[in-house]
Amino acid sequence: GGVSVIEGDRVTACYGQEDGIAINEILTVIEGDNHDLILGSDGGGIFIIGADGTKHIGMEDGLTSEIIMRIKRSVNRDIYWIVTGNSLAYLTPDYRVITIQNFPYPNNYDLYENSKGDIWVVSSNGIYEISVEALLTDGSAKPVFYGIANGLPYVATANSYSELTSDGNLYIASTMGMVLVNIEKPFENIERLKVALPYLEADGERFYPDSEGNFTIPGDVRKLTIYPRVFNYLLVNPQVTYRLEGFDSADTTVSRKDLVPLYYTNLSNGTYQFVMRVEDPVGNADKSVSFQIIKGKETSVGTAGSVIMDTASLFFLAGILIYTALYRKRGRVDDRLFFRLIVVNMVMAAADGMTYLLEGSSVPGMRVMMVAGKTIFYAGFVVFAYLYVLYLDYRIHRDRTILRKTKILLGIPGFLLLALLLINLKAGWIFTIGKDNIYHSGRFSAVVFLPAAFYFVLSLIRVYRINARLVILGILLFATRILWGVWIRDISSTAFTYTVLLVCTHINVMNRPMTEEMP
Repeated sequence: GGVSVIEGDRVTACYGQEDGIAINEILTVIEGDNHDLILGSDGGGIFIIGADGTKHIGMEDGLTSEIIMRIKRSVNRDIYWIVTGNSLAYLTPDYRVITIQNFPYPNNYDLYENSKGDIWVVSSNGIYEISVEALLTDGSAKPVFYGIANGLPYVATANSYSELTSDGNLYIASTMGMVLVNIEKPFENIERLKVALPYLEADGERFYPDSEGNFTIPGDVRKLTIYPRVFNYLLVNPQVTYRLEGFDSADTTVSRKDLVPLYYTNLSNGTYQFVMRVEDPVGNADKSVSFQIIKGKETSVGTAGSVIMDTASLFFLAGILIYTALYRKRGRVDDRLFFRLIVVNMVMAAADGMTYLLEGSSVPGMRVMMVAGKTIFYAGFVVFAYLYVLYLDYRIHRDRTILRKTKILLGIPGFLLLALLLINLKAGWIFTIGKDNIYHSGRFSAVVFLPAAFYFVLSLIRVYRINARLVILGILLFATRILWGVWIRDISSTAFTYTVLLVCTHINVMNRPMTEEMP
């Protein structure tokens, strides 16, 4: 029937249709400046009763709905908050309506402002918290949401009235009882969140952490599934940021409810850190944890087998050195090139075997030796292929002038790789050695094989002009090395492959007669 004013135990005034209130169902009342009565009606908009009569504010004045759920004076601003049937708005001191366009939810019941400048909006689906500044700016700032999905026991009852006490306790009348929150104190403590990685799945088999919390999976695993867990005892849906360091190029951020198992395929062997960071939605605090995942070893799981092959290579190469001593006395260019091939391969085998033995060692200073050993190995890997092409080229043309021109042109890919290896010492593009002395492939590790493949193709072309059988032997030899490295990674050695190639070259090329080189 309108609005009645009660003073003491008496009704001192009544306002209804005769006073200009077109809709008598009034949902909210507040006293404004100059003792104006500001009334919010159920479908008729806002009525302001003052000394000059009754003023009406409707949709033509900026309201998006004439159902006015609440009108409240701001604690820290000279405005009046308005909760309409489909939006939030506010009245300026001169009773001008400003509607907030970017609030994410329309069906709101009530709002409360704390002393810190935050607004708590009670809605049909939960509670929204946002700063007054963000609300007035009406930008893209997103409020914190507390709902049923993340712990709110009940939602508020439509058209109900809740109670805010002087110490900040807000008692919300809900559909199944009373919900209590304190809007003055930090609502949640991020430390109450439990972040865990209980297990991994590697090719369908579960792996659990060791006593130190680290995970170790076989080096031949193709598919890795990570199951991150955030046990949420709060009324918030926190943001979770994760990254597999050593593989992911950027962080990924999702809400807690959207956190799902993560799948990785064909990871290179090495040590990875799975890092998770949980932030409260307001951004006041975060919690970070890290889990170490070790996937085999990058060089070889079976260190002993590979060291044996490298050692065998050194013995074979020493035998070739002794056997070809008479050839080197001739002083020919091809003999000197063949000798350099043997020396480079011996250095490769020694560096390769050393890094196998040192990998994972906890002895101080081993990391420097491993970096040096791996750098020498990769350099020898390409330098050997380069010298082999020069050796075959000279066997074909028997001309030092052509050799001088050829070695500069053919050396460009190899020189570029050597420069990249030097840069790698700082940038880690090809490989790095972790603090635990474990080898890790860099994102450009495959670049090493490009110049080697280039020289391999050139050598096949040149070998064909000397001995067609060696072409077939070379293809079979390198195909076997590739397949062996994929299938039986435990026992592999590139130096041993090069050694067998040198033996075949000695039999099929070096022993073939060659006319004297041209002056």
